[in-house]
Amino acid sequence: MSLSRRALLRLLSGASALAFARPAGAAGDKILDQGIGGTGIRPGPDEEGDRGIGGTGVVGTIRAFGSIVVNGLRIAYPPDVAVAIDGRPAGVVELKLGHVVQVVARADESGLSTARIDVLHEVVGPVTAVGRDRLTVLGQTVATRGAAEPRRWRLGERVAVSGLRRPDGVIAASRIDPAGDRPALVAGPVRRAPGGTPRIGTLPLPGLDPALVGRRAVVEGEVAGRRLAIAESREAGRPFGPEVGRVSIEAFVARDGGRLRLGSGLEVAGSAAALPRSGGLAVIDAAVGREGRLTVESLRLRRDPAESGRSGPGAADPVGRGGVDAPGGRGPGGRGVEGPAQPGSPGGLGRGGVPLDRRMPGDAGGFAPHGGPGRPGGLAPPGGFTAPGGAGPGGFAPPGGFGAPGGPGGFGPPGGGGFGGRR
Repeated sequence: MSLSRRALLRLLSGASALAFARPAGAAGDKILDQGIGGTGIRPGPDEEGDRGIGGTGVVGTIRAFGSIVVNGLRIAYPPDVAVAIDGRPAGVVELKLGHVVQVVARADESGLSTARIDVLHEVVGPVTAVGRDRLTVLGQTVATRGAAEPRRWRLGERVAVSGLRRPDGVIAASRIDPAGDRPALVAGPVRRAPGGTPRIGTLPLPGLDPALVGRRAVVEGEVAGRRLAIAESREAGRPFGPEVGRVSIEAFVARDGGRLRLGSGLEVAGSAAALPRSGGLAVIDAAVGREGRLTVESLRLRRDPAESGRSGPGAADPVGRGGVDAPGGRGPGGRGVEGPAQPGSPGGLGRGGVPLDRRMPGDAGGFAPHGGPGRPGGLAPPGGFTAPGGAGPGGFAPPGGFGAPGGPGGFGPPGGGGFGGRR
């Protein structure tokens, strides 16, 4: 059974159940709970119940190519997409599996797309210690087991680490590359050392603005012994402004008393009653309020590639060889770059001739980033959207994602009322 986009949106228009209850906000910070999680689709004035389309901020790891697949979302990009690595201009051929990226995606009838991709490293600098499945870089402990394209690193080599920070401060690397002549950099939550000096990890940062303590910051400079001579620093706890209506953020999470704490140091708000019982790697869907404040709407835990014995981001989300987890292939801009770690031109056919899927999450027969081709219908429980109405507590359930078979989504009842799906 197939559904038109308008009919689907009508069916989902009554959503009100969320995995996290919202705290009272300031005037003008009203958050509507009828958006389709992660897509940027928000309620609008259309008298027939359809919705407008807005921007969605996405922070997460590139798990596959053929467009880019981040947080289970397939995000297309044009041939002239702007790419930056730690704020410096780069090219699309420099995108790699395992890179942590930040994008603003917009939805249209054909799916999600973006005009800019920012690659974010958690630390860039010399290796000062090497252990089994561990490195130390600029005072940061780096767990290397889940990194894509692993290799042996030697003391003194300069590396650029992509990954997500755990609540204990350890960076779970998803990719490690030679740093070349990039400036030394560290990003993460700023704490005070026993003597009062600001630090990230165990790296002391004398001279850092004390207003950054307790917040996520990005600091660049020159290595001076065991310290970093700061050249530039900036607050990074709220990556998106109010022009973005919704966000999808991949992060390690933990309970911290009555609140949710992200290892990255990003700031979120949500109801303590709905916190997960245990922490782990999660994808968080949140609404963006005044001054970029993030209010969590749903949270779904996912398997950590480093703990599941898989070899890295490319293996964590198998979708099939052509055009998805095999980067390269042909797009509308002509012949893309083919190779083990290079993305090709966006859209079109991936290597092997497999057509790229640009449908919205949950569309009938969509691909499943976590488990191969989705079940017919795409809305069958427990994956995809949950009932009653709208994008319920489940959000996009791992490994179901785009209608694929998978565990119950998020926290709350698994979705019911599937249309056209096989159990």
